[in-house]
Amino acid sequence: MLNVRLALLTLYYHATWPLRRWWIRRWQKQACVPMSVLLYHRIASDCPVSWVTSLSAFRQHLAWLRRHAEVVSLHEIQARLISGNRESRPCVAITFDDGYADNLREAVPLLLEARMPFTFFVTVTNLLQERRFAHDLEQGQSWRLVSPRELRELADSGVEVGSHGLTHADYSLLNIDELVREINDSKHILEDLAGRPVRALAIPFGQPRQMTPEVFQIAYEAGYTCVCSAYGGYNIPGRHRFHIRRFHGDDPLIRLINQVTIDPRLVWQTQRDSVWEAQSERPGSLMRGNEDAIVAPCTLLSQDGEQRPAVGETSARLPTGTAPLPEAGAATSPDKVLLGGNL
Repeated sequence: MLNVRLALLTLYYHATWPLRRWWIRRWQKQACVPMSVLLYHRIASDCPVSWVTSLSAFRQHLAWLRRHAEVVSLHEIQARLISGNRESRPCVAITFDDGYADNLREAVPLLLEARMPFTFFVTVTNLLQERRFAHDLEQGQSWRLVSPRELRELADSGVEVGSHGLTHADYSLLNIDELVREINDSKHILEDLAGRPVRALAIPFGQPRQMTPEVFQIAYEAGYTCVCSAYGGYNIPGRHRFHIRRFHGDDPLIRLINQVTIDPRLVWQTQRDSVWEAQSERPGSLMRGNEDAIVAPCTLLSQDGEQRPAVGETSARLPTGTAPLPEAGAATSPDKVLLGGNL
């Protein structure tokens, strides 16, 4: 069945290629070509569970990205959400969640050799206490996480270290005090361990129910410059720059190619399922009064055919007092979701 689905996806990709190129040319004029962020967990030769990507598949991903895409840091993606993106080649960032030690042996050397920036998110308590993840143990697995020493060496090599929370808790089940502890404490502890500022937060599980206004507000006040989800979607210049959407790095190469070359279906879904814009309007949102943090200068797939303003024609701002973004080009589970309609 999987082979049939992949064959259909391959046909769909080739059939829609002219349409993709036509849309990209339009988006270039508006400086709002969508960008992709890939999410991986564990890269290994053995793949006993769905959130493990095979080493052979990962090598194929990197080989394709090296030839056909521009791989940038997570914060370069964020910077282009402000300044705009006119590149015709796919603009892609790479991230890892959880902090598996196997990635140091399998994935990290490949990325460093290829000079591809990436962000490595770790869960603090599991790292410090050498505690295996519950979702791994439930599957009969006991994979080691990076040690504090390995994390420091990773940071010293120029890799961006990010927070994946204090305990990998489900944020939709926590009260405000617990959220503050999860988000703030993990940042401070990781900064001590890595010896570097921790600017990015990847929400455990990262589904819409965890991506609440309270989580965004607490992360903003803690000094993070971006918050990452894990349910898919593109990052569209001119929209809210604090929320970074990520696709899971599926094993089959055609899925990655289909996603990063801008699948029109997924653009529609990104626009429809824009969690931040929807939730910021909810009564009781902690972000009320900061509506200037949200901008939407262009609707990428407008039904009326109207030409939308370019990014440079609309002011893109975070609330007053936000930390500045790093310069462009700076170094840098079960969260997996197959988007509805994804073959």
